Amino acid sequence: AALGFSGDPAVLPLLMNNAADPDVEIAAKALLAAGVLASPETPLAPLHNAAIRPDASEAMVRNAAFALFQIAEKTRVDQNGGLAMAFLDLLRAPDEQARAQSALGLGLIRASAAVPEITDLLAADPTPGVRTAAAWALGQIGLRASTSALIRALSDPDQITAGTARGALVRIHGRDYGASPAAWKSVEGS
Repeated sequence: AALGFSGDPAVLPLLMNNAADPDVEIAAKALLAAGVLASPETPLAPLHNAAIRPDASEAMVRNAAFALFQIAEKTRVDQNGGLAMAFLDLLRAPDEQARAQSALGLGLIRASAAVPEITDLLAADPTPGVRTAAAWALGQIGLRASTSALIRALSDPDQITAGTARGALVRIHGRDYGASPAAWKSVEGS
């Protein structure tokens, strides 16, 4: 895991080999190191494969989501679609941190194709932090098609989620109509 702090992309082959190690603890540490290193040159397939392998531990899934998020934060692009594919798989992870980081990552890379899945998280995820991440992601992606879902989220029982939905609506529409869903009805469908 300490190799991630080296800042040296030359350690990537060693980290990626260990991300596939049969020992899930070693794999989890390699994934954590890849996240700390957050090199744009990191091959995404080993991170994705480690996260979805049948025997993946919670730490592996969480650390893979962390590594992918850190890469997305650094690059803000997804040239070949590998980040979006991995994040979409991780949106279904049992671990709430992995789901939240995946939603945030999809927002960072502005993955408009993921809007239906992110909208589902916003509407139905049991964890407020995941719903908040989904609202933020929809605001970053910026599609007006997200307006109805974000208006519904203004009534979320979690105040942070509701506030984030409002911020996303302001970002998309360039104007703040307030905290009431009824006040936003004029922009719904626009």
